[in-house]
Amino acid sequence: MRSFQRIKNVHGKHYLYEITPYYDREKKKIRQKSRYIAPIRDGKPVEKYAVTYTYGDLLPVIRAARDLNLPDILKRIAGEYADILIIMAINRVIRPEAMDLIGEWYEDSYISTVYVADTSSAALSRAMIACGKMNLNHAFLKEIIKATGISGALYYELTSYSSQSKNMEFLEYGYSRSDPEYPQVNVSLVESSESGIPIFYDIYPGSVNDITTVLNAVEVLRSAGMKDVTFIMDRGMFSSSNIEYLIENGMNFIMPASYTMKEVRRLALSSRKTIEKGGNMISISGEIMFAARKTVRTCNADVSAWVYYEPDRDMRERSAFYSSLKERMDRLSSRTLRKWEKPGDVCDEIMGPYRNFISFRYDGSFHVRVRDNAVSQRLNRLLR
Repeated sequence: MRSFQRIKNVHGKHYLYEITPYYDREKKKIRQKSRYIAPIRDGKPVEKYAVTYTYGDLLPVIRAARDLNLPDILKRIAGEYADILIIMAINRVIRPEAMDLIGEWYEDSYISTVYVADTSSAALSRAMIACGKMNLNHAFLKEIIKATGISGALYYELTSYSSQSKNMEFLEYGYSRSDPEYPQVNVSLVESSESGIPIFYDIYPGSVNDITTVLNAVEVLRSAGMKDVTFIMDRGMFSSSNIEYLIENGMNFIMPASYTMKEVRRLALSSRKTIEKGGNMISISGEIMFAARKTVRTCNADVSAWVYYEPDRDMRERSAFYSSLKERMDRLSSRTLRKWEKPGDVCDEIMGPYRNFISFRYDGSFHVRVRDNAVSQRLNRLLR
């Protein structure tokens, strides 16, 4: 089929392209390849006697992609969209703010001589829609393991991300501290423990519970041949069922312990008296803290744990706690009841989360007293 020329309007500027039709045997239809020729000015192509491209900042990124065999991997799993994915990834690394101007960046960059693709907004949208329907994350995991021989990995359970989108099937209402009024997705990331290179991500509906997330992650990583995986998760994932499953499957894990477990509370309280010793002292960025290795008995197994104590942070948090408690007590003591108000309701409203730390008596005015035992228990939990 014969080639022909076409003028394209890109962000208000006109460019001349050579269009070559070809038959796509897989799709069984005629498709087109485009090759950039020159910009158009006053209705005519601008002759260029010398062509220059930005070059230096691309070299380490292109080299890293080739060392990891990414172009070949993407061709196997993404087919015709491999080059556009490489271009978008490199653009994201070098000029993350220029995604809306990727066409201009691409044409002025040396990358246009290495990977040839249509970078118009419409083409990018089509590519992202098509790739979104593929199982690229799972396919990429298997290919990158095969290419690099990675056997160890770090699994990160990232926070939930809220969205107002109407087009994402994974968006569901779950537990979100920041935007509870919006549905969200849960995102996890896996990187090689040897190189730190990301090798896998996954998304889960916002309503999926913690143990289901862990079960799915273990199954996916095991099926891909990962043998040595360490799960790094936040306190929200700390539960007997999660810990029991990870131990049974021989998985290592790192996560903050929760005070909801009686054994954790016992360990924290007992450590306060012994942790401030010279042998436990460490310095991080000039800040002194104490760390001691302990063992927690949970799920019929001994789990290795670390107890941390930061004197400066302890002092700041104690001061902030006392300041807030005193400020609320003063407000309550000076409060005058209106005829329709109840003392208990007013106390709950003013004290808020500090309600359990005081008791009061009302005889025309509020008489407030600190519950010292409750305050002591709260301050003992400042140990990290």
